[in-house]
Amino acid sequence: MLFVTGFRSFLTRPVYSESNLNCDKHKFERFLLSDRFSMASCYGPVLVSNCPLLVYKRTDPHADGSSNGSSNSRGCGEGWTLVATGTLANVEPDRIMLKKIILTGFPIRVRKKFAVVRHLFHDPQDVRWFKPAELVTKWGLRGHITEPVGTHGLLKAMFSGAIKQNDTVMLILYKRVYPKFPSFGLQIQ
Repeated sequence: MLFVTGFRSFLTRPVYSESNLNCDKHKFERFLLSDRFSMASCYGPVLVSNCPLLVYKRTDPHADGSSNGSSNSRGCGEGWTLVATGTLANVEPDRIMLKKIILTGFPIRVRKKFAVVRHLFHDPQDVRWFKPAELVTKWGLRGHITEPVGTHGLLKAMFSGAIKQNDTVMLILYKRVYPKFPSFGLQIQ
């Protein structure tokens, strides 16, 4: 992506997140959505706040069928397409962006509030590591891991109510995401 602000332009690889003003933790978005506002976090030069920004994406100049490649169908110049406009919100190195990861498993043996769950982990060390974490089911029950069973990642869990055989057990995790360093034009030898 090419970020242009005034007379300064730089190539970077942004990471998108929702612009949440009420919280210091922001939800990671896999791609830029066209129907709502997003924040792009990236590594770049220090700029003054509230600068206007234009964001361009590199396109193949011959992709639209023209042979000369002097301009594409949108008129944005050779090889670049305008994908976003906005302003620089602030220069904040401590912005926290979180990616939501959901691990799912299925109960194989059920007895009232207790169940043996499979396909959530692959070994007992992972079960012991995530023992303090809370489990959630698709039908709204909450639970926790009591102990690992066997050597293939099975676990015993206790829930807040009677669990059914056709329920799905989920472990919701959040991982911090950092912007990627631009590596355009760099060759590793």
